Amino acid sequence: MRARHFTNALAHTLVLALLALPALGTAAHAAVPASVPSGAALYTGPGESYAAAGELAADTAVYAIETEGDWTLIDFPRDGGRARAYAATQSLSMDGAVREANLLSVQATTAAAGTLYASPDENAGILAEPGIMTPVTILRMEGDFAFIEMDGSQGQRLRGWTPASTVGATGAAAFPCSARPNAGSMKRRRTMGIRCCSCPRERKLSATASCTTALPSLPAMAAPAILRRTN
Repeated sequence: MRARHFTNALAHTLVLALLALPALGTAAHAAVPASVPSGAALYTGPGESYAAAGELAADTAVYAIETEGDWTLIDFPRDGGRARAYAATQSLSMDGAVREANLLSVQATTAAAGTLYASPDENAGILAEPGIMTPVTILRMEGDFAFIEMDGSQGQRLRGWTPASTVGATGAAAFPCSARPNAGSMKRRRTMGIRCCSCPRERKLSATASCTTALPSLPAMAAPAILRRTN
């Protein structure tokens, strides 16, 4: 009995250790300093079909995170803090090349009533407060937050960040290894119903009852933007 307990504890420790390793094939990247010379209209997603998110005044300094079609996700100052939204790429003047978005598309529902924030920070502005069992699409994991898309109350789509513990993937969803949640999040992975079993080592040590490599066409998630800001 002691031997079995030790073996189980060791396996669990090894799983957590694997999760703590950085994802292979991905690299941290810095957001690119940019500005909006003539101002810009903002949206919560890459297009005017998404809910409006205000405007930026001319010459506002921002950071460009990633592009998606003709739109760029930017980080900018708002109400004494930071927020994120999309601006037309042509409205920006950027100091360098910006990477293209590499997003997942995992169908999910909210496991509890939650909050949709304008950035991966609970001090950011609130975009919506989805109720329990609200259908959402998980686009990316960023620390303890899930970057998601959902229907807004006015019939427009919304993108924003919600605590990862409030969403759960539906069906036999599995993130690729490079998209797995961050270290120490085994409990959160179970809560979300997400199995990350694409790596042979994880298949051997998976804490789930079964292992799946569903959604093989999902792209690897690039690491969240590292914003280099100055006072």
